[in-house]
Amino acid sequence: MVLVLGAALAACGGNSGSSAEATGTSEGSTTAGGGAEDGAGSGSEAELKKSLAAWYSGANFGEPPTERLQVPKDKKAWLIACSNGIPNCTNVWEVFEEFGKKFGWSITRVDGKQDPTVQGNAIREAIAAGAEVIGISSIDCAAVKQPLEEARKAGIKIVSSTGIDCDPPLFEAENHANGTTTYTEALEQLGGIEGEAVAAKLNGEGGGQVIVEKNPFTEAGNAITRGAEGTVKKYCSGCEIIPLVMNATDFVPPKAQEKAQALLTKYPEAKALIALTDDVILAGVGAAIQASGRTDENFYVASGAASPQGIELMRQNSPQIDFNVGISAEARGLELFDGAASLFDGKKPVESGNAWQAFDKERGLPKGEEYEAPVDFRAAYEKRWGLTR
Repeated sequence: MVLVLGAALAACGGNSGSSAEATGTSEGSTTAGGGAEDGAGSGSEAELKKSLAAWYSGANFGEPPTERLQVPKDKKAWLIACSNGIPNCTNVWEVFEEFGKKFGWSITRVDGKQDPTVQGNAIREAIAAGAEVIGISSIDCAAVKQPLEEARKAGIKIVSSTGIDCDPPLFEAENHANGTTTYTEALEQLGGIEGEAVAAKLNGEGGGQVIVEKNPFTEAGNAITRGAEGTVKKYCSGCEIIPLVMNATDFVPPKAQEKAQALLTKYPEAKALIALTDDVILAGVGAAIQASGRTDENFYVASGAASPQGIELMRQNSPQIDFNVGISAEARGLELFDGAASLFDGKKPVESGNAWQAFDKERGLPKGEEYEAPVDFRAAYEKRWGLTR
């Protein structure tokens, strides 16, 4: 399958949208005149340029932890992916399993099949099997809250990759991004970076209509949209936001392409599109952009999560994606294994320093198939765990 971070979020997140949002209508637009957290048009051009330059350069990465950590041996971990068919759901556990085996951990991997019932049952199976740590990837806490509460009551440690926690929180270690304290904040930050790129592009053209994807059925999608819309409003006073509402069923072709084609036809003057992550482009929105005759000269597309397929589209100079944002999947896996080990050692999990990094077709485009961070996280953690000197 080609769906990555956004699809994982979409397929496995809990429904947090209202009944009105869930209808999936894409009518109407929102001007930049209100709703931005910092005030519409409140951001300066100099501030925007400085912020975007930092995202391109990798200046927002932090340093991986250096203090020695004694990793316990022979622990029992169950790792549940939202779906084995979605790379973002599994790549973090591949790294976790690799290092778990180096310390004699028993690792059980489970396919969550994009089904909260299957995922919840897997958590209960892990409890019955005597798991000491349970990991879930791209599964929101709300979707499996009761089984997670049962696991916590049984004394099992819970770690999460790319999922939204409950309130009060049930995750004991989770991925986010440097400079944020929760994954929700990290997603808002991702949307904000995409919004900065579009604002920088359109400010020189006097603004214009910006199509922004919305996934109202998942809080993860809502978080990215909040970041994107808020930043566009903050930095582009002449921009008008047009919503492209994507419900869960729209990620099944050809629905995404049909919905996007209808919107592109209705708004022929639109100058840009923010696809929260590459999955919506790959699900058919990219094909709709291509079929509409849009080109890089008259239409700008910002995406996120930097999938191998999205990177390849950029390398081919396709009009489907012009700008993207990556984050290290390897660092996510290392961070969670370290978090689990820290919990067993009675210590609070520490951040990896992992961060988002921007790139486009002319600047910073990855040379390989996947995005790679400018920080050698693997070497840092191997030293921290005593595997190297």
